[in-house]
Amino acid sequence: MCVRLCVRLNGRCTNDLSSALSTVKSYVDRILQKLQVEDRRQAVVFAIRNGYVK
Repeated sequence: MCVRLCVRLNGRCTNDLSSALSTVKSYVDRILQKLQVEDRRQAVVFAIRNGYVK
């Protein structure tokens, strides 16, 4: 779910999670911090390299 959350657009995440946009941005920022990456693009590369995404 983390990777899917990172690569989706914020507006789409808001609809999926029924949360406020600021909450979704906060979740994405926290996930990026935990993965130790700077942006969503790097999160996708991380996921592919570590076998989370084929």
